[in-house]
Amino acid sequence: MSVAEGYAKRFREEREGHSLSQLLDERTKLLTEMQELMDAEELHSFQYAEVSWEYDMVHMIIKERTASVNTVTFHTAGLYKGK
Repeated sequence: MSVAEGYAKRFREEREGHSLSQLLDERTKLLTEMQELMDAEELHSFQYAEVSWEYDMVHMIIKERTASVNTVTFHTAGLYKGK
């Protein structure tokens, strides 16, 4: 496992118990922080890169959770025709 994979795995594990609402709040805070860094013209800073990476990870986790919720809903409603 590479260092980046290790960071991503640990980041995900730290958020396993977070609700969708908590993740959405975290994403909003990260987006606000990114905007503040952009306003301060810190686009090339390590801090911006870190916040941007965290935003992307949280966004990915949200998408995965909402996709799994939609799949369960389709199965429950009998709308899923897949195998």
